Parts: sequence; C-alpha cells; structure tokens
Amino acid sequence: MLRSLAESHEPFGIPWHCLTEFLSVVTNARLWQGTHTSTTRAVEQVEAWLGAPGAVALGEGPGFARIWSEVMRESGVSGGQVHDARVAAVCLYHGVSEFLTVDRDFSRFPRLMTRNPLVA
Repeated sequence: MLRSLAESHEPFGIPWHCLTEFLSVVTNARLWQGTHTSTTRAVEQVEAWLGAPGAVALGEGPGFARIWSEVMRESGVSGGQVHDARVAAVCLYHGVSEFLTVDRDFSRFPRLMTRNPLVA
C-alpha cells in the first residue's frame, strides 16, 4: 500500500515526527538484537519516501498550538501518548483526510480519521 501510494502522483503527507520515530526504531540495535538497519540505509529510505512525487513532510506552523491544545484536551492523553497527540494534531493542522496506521492508540483522537493499511 505505501509503495503504491508513494509511486502515484496523489498527494500524501508524512509527519516529521513519524519519520524520526521510524529512524529511531529501525536503527535500534538493542531492539532488533543486532539485525537493525544501518543509519545510511534508513536515511535513504526516508529520502525515497520524501522524494516521491506527491510527498509532503508535515510539521508545525503558525496556529498549530491551538489545534494541539484542543487535541490534548479532547483526548485527555498523558505520558507517552502525548507524542501520538502531537502527530494527530499535525495531521489535523494540515487537513489530512485519512491517517494510515496500525497503531490502535490513534482511535483516541476522534477528529482524525484512521485506517489500518494491513486490513482489507
């Protein structure tokens, strides 16, 4: 699914936070017991995604704080879930119509439409 999206000319966004988390996870030698991805290879993958015709890297901008505050209050999240609230708020800030994720924790943010790309 991600490959076909990246190869199309349809616009799609990836929050910078998700790209950072991807790099953090795939290059973590302890997590993968030594079979982790090299930093060079992981960065090349991120560059490939961002080099796709419709790719846009999503981040904060003017007015983001208001949306982030609303998402925090509406969801009532705390601790480690604050990171997810930031991702959800960035998506809402940019008008994302559908967030592809396998993480069910994003159901805590009802204003953000989610879909698991691994489920038909």
